[in-house]
Amino acid sequence: LLPEKWFLRPHQSYLVNVLYVDKFLKSGTIVLKDKTEIPVSGRRKDYILQHINHIE
Repeated sequence: LLPEKWFLRPHQSYLVNVLYVDKFLKSGTIVLKDKTEIPVSGRRKDYILQHINHIE
């Protein structure tokens, strides 16, 4: 199994591997390397930003 630190849940309906994140838009959307857009819930936005910045 892969380590839990490589995954995050930006929204109740999504689980994202942080290695495939291309960018985080200020509008509250994660864009994956294949250009898929994943919404980020408002209450998880700060956590997601911290997690992505910690990995990079």
